[in-house]
Amino acid sequence: MGRYAIRRDPIIRVPLLIIAATQERSYVEVDDREVHVVFGLANERIPVAAIRSVAPGEWPWYLGGGVRIGGGGIAYVGSTRGIVRLELAEKLPFRVFFKLTARFGVCTLSLEEPEAFIDDVRAKLARA
Repeated sequence: MGRYAIRRDPIIRVPLLIIAATQERSYVEVDDREVHVVFGLANERIPVAAIRSVAPGEWPWYLGGGVRIGGGGIAYVGSTRGIVRLELAEKLPFRVFFKLTARFGVCTLSLEEPEAFIDDVRAKLARA
């Protein structure tokens, strides 16, 4: 299982405390079955079988940081660097506010090691 830290730039670390996105609660884990996103209070599981593709992406500064809706989907970002975009085969439900969910076909992440994460997910997709 691979574990990848969500990149959190110093300027946004204090505001991220509102959602409890500390260093210990800002990561993504990948195993053969799922991608598990933990970003403060957010806790989402994306089946590997539901991922169509994974690639580097972009996140504009004006969309902000935290758990965001934008860029065509949902995002867990603490930086405009290290951006990875997961394109999903179908829209999946994500929790957007307490128990309120919405369906998205894209999940964007800001990661400390985006290339390693992309390689890991692609290897899992090749085996699926």
